[in-house]
Amino acid sequence: MSFIIESASELAKKVIKIIEEKHPSRFIVGLCGDLGAGKTALVKEIAKKLSVGQEITSPTFNILKTYYLPLNSLELKTMCHVDLYRLKRPGSLDLAEILDSIKQPKTISFIEWIENSPEIMKMADMIVEISVISKNSRKVEIICK
Repeated sequence: MSFIIESASELAKKVIKIIEEKHPSRFIVGLCGDLGAGKTALVKEIAKKLSVGQEITSPTFNILKTYYLPLNSLELKTMCHVDLYRLKRPGSLDLAEILDSIKQPKTISFIEWIENSPEIMKMADMIVEISVISKNSRKVEIICK
């Protein structure tokens, strides 16, 4: 599915709707796009919609951040936000903690730069590719597995 969006909030609504339809016990979303395309902005908007009480910041240096979710319609308990930008070719040791976190039941995970890890890419339930058209417009391609 491909479309144009004008805001991260608009895209967050679409992504959450798809996830709700699948009603997963665990879900992995891969996020692809150039720097500044809106990957972290999307995660921030989804976190708002899931009522995450903490500020969402890019995990570029931490690589993995975990947030606990209040009661929600998806019955998910944890949200993982991963950024693989600095891990161009992650090995099994690099991925061990990430894999342990994103495989947990009742967890939704958002993996920025997922294309840097073929192993995690295979596990993704959805890939969201974001391309910049202009300052406020993005072309989005969503691929569900």
